[in-house]
Amino acid sequence: MPPKCTNRSRNLWSILLCLRAVDIVSQFNHVHHLYNTSAIRPVIFHGYPTESCDYNFGAPRAWKATPRDVSGAVLFGTRFAQHVIWQRQHPFDCSLKRFIVYFANDNHGIGSTVHCIGQYLSLAMTLGRILILGDGGLWTSGTFCTGARRIDECFFEPLSSCSYDDIPSNISQYDGTHNQTDQFVRADGMKISDWKAVPQEFYKVLRVSGIPKSGWSFWWRCQSSAFIVRPNVRTKQAMDIARSATFNFRIDPGVIAVYIRRGDKITESPGMITSDEPFLLAAEKMWRSNRLLTNSIYLSTEDNATVDYFVANSSWKVMHTNVSRFHEQKSPLTHAKQIGPTVEFINSLVSLDLSLRCDGFVAAMVSNWGRLINELRSTVRCKANHPFSDPEQRHGMQWVLPFKKSV
Repeated sequence: MPPKCTNRSRNLWSILLCLRAVDIVSQFNHVHHLYNTSAIRPVIFHGYPTESCDYNFGAPRAWKATPRDVSGAVLFGTRFAQHVIWQRQHPFDCSLKRFIVYFANDNHGIGSTVHCIGQYLSLAMTLGRILILGDGGLWTSGTFCTGARRIDECFFEPLSSCSYDDIPSNISQYDGTHNQTDQFVRADGMKISDWKAVPQEFYKVLRVSGIPKSGWSFWWRCQSSAFIVRPNVRTKQAMDIARSATFNFRIDPGVIAVYIRRGDKITESPGMITSDEPFLLAAEKMWRSNRLLTNSIYLSTEDNATVDYFVANSSWKVMHTNVSRFHEQKSPLTHAKQIGPTVEFINSLVSLDLSLRCDGFVAAMVSNWGRLINELRSTVRCKANHPFSDPEQRHGMQWVLPFKKSV
């Protein structure tokens, strides 16, 4: 059934989004149909692994098998990695395959959820299994996801050509071994810190990449995030509506993206920088050292006081979306429940897209969202050679890996 618009919609764009969803939901019945069969079977998806760097989340990108010059740069081995992941997740025959099922944890934000999925993807590849997603929990509980309870069914392109109708309630827990014979296992009880391995398929390419072994896990996160965060057609239309309603600027060449995580992050990372000034100073230093950048900032943060600080203390042009923010030390998850999980999810994707359109990047890697910006600008946006600064790091410029000017 199409979603119903109610008076619970909390702002203009959510009303527009809801109305638009009613109009277009019938056009995407084929997406829902993928999960409405009783047997495990392959489904052919078109459009992934694109020929060029995406300026925004356009058509699902594809990494061509032949080298291609691009306007920016991507991390070493990206094309190879995307093909390997795609092939592993899209077998010719699903009937005899084994699977790991990941059910979203309601205690994880969007960035954290993406990174959890990425680590379970690594585990699945290591075990010779295929990763498929279970219920998306909080993030798929809104009316936008009616009939599409999985994150890669509601918001993103499906992660695999294998799917099934009803996930058994008694799926065995992963026992930590390589010889478990159950066709379906769930590993969502593991702590993400328990599994940080890189799939062995990538060892050879990483050994000749120039990337130190200490950076392999970060390289893998870049690749898994690039594979996971592929907004589907319906989501991109919702993003267009939200962007039009909340952002009245244009991201011109040379803009610097600044992301600052506040809220309850200080309780998770007591040593993090609590002042906004270092982020502004990092942007100013980046601008003065790079003639291709301008004194314009796209600022993303959940804290309205941070927005006020940048607007009041900078001679720069400061751009930001006009969305609901807060200053209290509360979790973004609490805020998402207050404004609606769909509103938060789409707003976040809009902000991510706007950040990735920029040409310089300032963000703290202590935040999952800061990492996600870094990961996607280094892969799908082909900006691995653009300046990035983390004010939390001693030398500022960290988390930059070798890149190539050809995919």
